[in-house]
Amino acid sequence: MHQIKEKFGTLCYYFWPSSDDPSPELIDAMYAVTDSADHVSATICERCGNPGALHQSPRVWVKTLCGSCANELGYNPVPSTNRFLTQCPCRTPRVVCDHTR
Repeated sequence: MHQIKEKFGTLCYYFWPSSDDPSPELIDAMYAVTDSADHVSATICERCGNPGALHQSPRVWVKTLCGSCANELGYNPVPSTNRFLTQCPCRTPRVVCDHTR
């Protein structure tokens, strides 16, 4: 694991195996762990730990918040039809992926 950070409302993971020639099974296992954690991070309020969802500020900042915290901060729910709620070709689901491979 090289880096974990919040990006576009969910956790973002940057990793690569330590061996020079990792097996496809190892890569798949690593994606399974990070994909699962990324999905869970989009369902837990980052302020209080209660169940949450993606919310957007008027300035288009995105956070995972519960309704109470979202109201307090002036955030609105992100519509489920948002075109950025896609899965990146690198297999990392996120609001917007900055993947450049």
